[in-house]
Amino acid sequence: MKTNESNGEIYDESAVNNIMEEIYKEVNSHSEKIIQIQTKIENIQEKVEDLSSIKETLIELKVLQKEQAKFNVSVSETLGKINDNLNILNNETKDTSDRVASLENKVDKIDGRSKFDFLIYVKESVIPILISGGIIYYISQYIK
Repeated sequence: MKTNESNGEIYDESAVNNIMEEIYKEVNSHSEKIIQIQTKIENIQEKVEDLSSIKETLIELKVLQKEQAKFNVSVSETLGKINDNLNILNNETKDTSDRVASLENKVDKIDGRSKFDFLIYVKESVIPILISGGIIYYISQYIK
């Protein structure tokens, strides 16, 4: 046993050492728990930062999605106009085709009327005139 010089109390040094060891063990245990808690807090902070960046990314994606939707509407309207124009052109092409066919028929009729086929002319006009002339000449010679 020893006596405390400052206040004169008597104490057991081995008991004090045991108590001190218990206190150090308890402090070390709490230090380890504090370190584990700090590590967990750091991990949680990293996850919160990741969530924050994910939130920003989601906001950007939402903006892009709205822009894409507007673009899709614009493309849809443009395709509708193109489709309408193609229908108009298709109808005009049909009308033009009908007109060309009509003109071809008219040209064929005019072409058919304006052709001069010499052989047909000879066959239908000249030969009957020659035969008639020959008969008339024969009759006139016979009568004389």
